[in-house]
Amino acid sequence: MAFLPLAKRSVKAQAAAVGHLPTQRRFEMPKLALFVRLEAKPGKAEDVAAFLKQGLQLANQEATTPLWFALRLGPTTFAIFDAFRDETGRQAHLNGPIAKALMTQAPNLLAAAPVIEKLEVLGAKVQQ
Repeated sequence: MAFLPLAKRSVKAQAAAVGHLPTQRRFEMPKLALFVRLEAKPGKAEDVAAFLKQGLQLANQEATTPLWFALRLGPTTFAIFDAFRDETGRQAHLNGPIAKALMTQAPNLLAAAPVIEKLEVLGAKVQQ
């Protein structure tokens, strides 16, 4: 019987060869979400894009926000989609640094107030 070098075998195959499977992290599916639509003022679209890119750094610091996306929907239309395990996490985010920064910058960057929609997640595929 020939054996493949360990470097060429999958993690699962390696684990099976030594009699155990690797411990898998448990992922709790987010149940709640926010969809925030943003419309840039004329001439401010790139400033909104830069602001949202910076938001990723803050989102990475939020333990209760497992999913966060900054989206460009059109030339001047943007959105934030984020999801949470529970209402406590969603409220923590709404009261957190990203929301505060957005509300502070909104008069300078946005043509109208952000439209914040609270959503329920019915299903999701999150590959790890």
